[in-house]
Amino acid sequence: MVEARAPGKVILLGEHAVVYGQPALALPVQRFVTVRCEPAARFQLATKPIIGGDALEEALAELAQEFGGPKLAVHIASELPLSAGLGSSAAVAVASVRALALGANRKLDDAQLLALAESMERRFHGRPSGIDHTTCALGTPISFLKGEPNRVEKLRVKKLALVIASAGPRDASTREKVLGLRAEFERDSRRLEPLFAEIGALATTGMAALARGDDAELGRLMNENQKLLTKLGVSTEAVDSLCVKLTKLGARGVKLTGAGGGGAVIALHDEPERLAGELPNAFVSRWEDA
Repeated sequence: MVEARAPGKVILLGEHAVVYGQPALALPVQRFVTVRCEPAARFQLATKPIIGGDALEEALAELAQEFGGPKLAVHIASELPLSAGLGSSAAVAVASVRALALGANRKLDDAQLLALAESMERRFHGRPSGIDHTTCALGTPISFLKGEPNRVEKLRVKKLALVIASAGPRDASTREKVLGLRAEFERDSRRLEPLFAEIGALATTGMAALARGDDAELGRLMNENQKLLTKLGVSTEAVDSLCVKLTKLGARGVKLTGAGGGGAVIALHDEPERLAGELPNAFVSRWEDA
């Protein structure tokens, strides 16, 4: 039996704009997906998730061929809510690649791991930017710029704690949100390009705020980012309502994270544990440079 895991992620600044060549900042969270493989009569997904099981089964079968079709039963356990913008599918992809590589006695470098995880992510989301599985694979805060190749830089994070809360079920999948915005971009790129550029500028400014531990500035950037995401049409009444509630409870900055349409909201607060305790199913993730 072999086992591997990968963390989920939050996008601090820059989602959606990152697909269009703007920088974004992402951080791994302290919740994980674990994939366990054990010998079996044939390759199979032994534990199916509640949603997306068919796509996952197809993606795993394709991945197994990369490792010579090992006879393994794959078990997946997740601490991450599904379809919440916390990178559950990316974490599944990364952990699956790691576990199957162990099961097939193959060593992978970072480039091979990222390439195989990206192939699985395409099955789930069509044309992902790459930021999700890169963050989950590297397990460190990063700045990300999509390209050939992608530009990835480890972020300096002096000290940061975020509350991660749920705004309820999403109204569409990540794939649907990304494709919907793509269609809107093709219809009206002159309106959307400046919004993407503004979001990218916030991410660039955010790198310096993270490095010096400037929560006031970072909170301002998160709030501005949320306003722009609302202009893009990816926020919802439930997300907006939760953002207002968190602000009234003293959050310095609040925004959705991920593709939007519901799901997770992140908040920067001086007393994160206290804030999380006032919300259902909320948790705190922390980062600090060693």
